Amino acid sequence: MIRLAGRPLSGSEGDSGNLFLYALGRFQRDADGELRYSAVEDDLRRLLAEYGPPNRTTPAYPFHHLVSDGVWEVRTDRGPGSPGSGVRKLREIGASGRLTPELRAALRRELSLLGRMARVLLDLNFPPSLQGDLCEAVGLELEPAESEQFSAVRGRRDPRMREQVLTAYEYQCVGHSPAAREHVIALAGRTLIGPRPGASPVAAVHRSWHTGQVFHGRPRPAPAA
Repeated sequence: MIRLAGRPLSGSEGDSGNLFLYALGRFQRDADGELRYSAVEDDLRRLLAEYGPPNRTTPAYPFHHLVSDGVWEVRTDRGPGSPGSGVRKLREIGASGRLTPELRAALRRELSLLGRMARVLLDLNFPPSLQGDLCEAVGLELEPAESEQFSAVRGRRDPRMREQVLTAYEYQCVGHSPAAREHVIALAGRTLIGPRPGASPVAAVHRSWHTGQVFHGRPRPAPAA
C-alpha cells in the first residue's frame, strides 16, 4: 500500500500513486477542474504501463479506490459517488474525479504542501531514476530546488548512461528481422556476453530492477532440450 504522511492509501502499490501525482499535476494547471474518466483513461493506462507495478490493473481501479482515502472524490451524471471500478460503468455514466474540497483548500493555503506530498509519493513508490521522468509524464512542476534534487541527491538517470552502455558493449545488438528473433530465442538459457575488458558490467541489482519494473516479469524459462 501507499503511505502518505503516515497513513495508507488504498490500491495496489504504485497504482494510486500514479493517479494522485497525475491529479496534483492537473491541480497546478486548473485547481477546480475535474478529470473525466473517459478523457484521462488513456493517459492513466500509459502511466500504469510505464511506471506501475508488475501486476497490471486498469485505470478504473485507482480511479475508484482512491476515494476511500479521503483525498479524492468521484461524481457521475447521476450525482456524487463512485459507481465502482468497472471500466464500462465509469465511461457510460460520465464519471469524473478530482481532489477533495478539503485537500484543494489546504493546497491553496499552504503553497509548499503540494511539493511535499509529491516527494512523499515519489520516494515511497518509485525508484530515483524514474522520478524526474514521471513528473514530466504527469505534468507536475516542482520548485527548482526540488527538481535539482532529482539530479543531485536522488540520482536521476544520467543522460550519458546510454552512450556509456553502448560503448562498453561495443554497440552490439540483434536486429528486428524474423531471423534475428529466432536467433534471440535460441539464446535462451545461455550465459550473457560481458562488456569489453576494463568496462564495468551492469550491476545485478540494476538488472533485477529492470526485469521487474520495466519488463514487468521474470525471464522466460529456457526451452526443454
